[in-house]
Amino acid sequence: MGQTKKNPATPFLRYSPNGRLFAIWTEDDDSATSQQTQAGTHQHHSGKMAPSPMRDALLASSADGGKTWTSPKQVNRSVEAIQGEENGPKVAFGAGDKAYAVWSIPGDKGDKTRANIRFAMADGKGGFTPAKTLNEVKDAGRFPIIEFSPAIQATRRFPSKDGGQSWSPGSASEPCQGQRQPARLALLRKQLHVAWTETAVEDSRAVLRSATVAK
Repeated sequence: MGQTKKNPATPFLRYSPNGRLFAIWTEDDDSATSQQTQAGTHQHHSGKMAPSPMRDALLASSADGGKTWTSPKQVNRSVEAIQGEENGPKVAFGAGDKAYAVWSIPGDKGDKTRANIRFAMADGKGGFTPAKTLNEVKDAGRFPIIEFSPAIQATRRFPSKDGGQSWSPGSASEPCQGQRQPARLALLRKQLHVAWTETAVEDSRAVLRSATVAK
């Protein structure tokens, strides 16, 4: 899976409600636009933090349990340094196998531990919507996860009524000093949920944002 010459990362695997197996992963973006962006990134780094390579997030599916795969679709529409592994892209599915994806990109100073959480969803035309940033505290997010509960019902005070275009304000846990662990979702409330760990100088906290998904 993926192109070996583009250094593909370990994929995140998930079955959709219709029984298809999906994989989402990152690999190097070697386009001309990516190379120009990479050159500009090098100029703005002091050397303390090595610039991250530009990466694409790709999504493919299999109807036979992983024996064969569809051609991958690119999830991100702009050139970004998408992180991999535990910080890498995750995907969840709504009705009709509609895909919702999250990933993280390093902060402005290139620090991978102080990243920004990005979100995009299938646009119904074979591609994905432009990505938007979900974390309200800039350069503070890590370890994004996404879950979907299929029943369509608004349960938060500030739900989205536009299919994920807008989100509730972030709901944060109590700070946990010295901990840098991925967030975990405890209760799903019949919505689309994204959670991540938000880091500060001395502590970290789990942040949850939710959206009501239109049918």
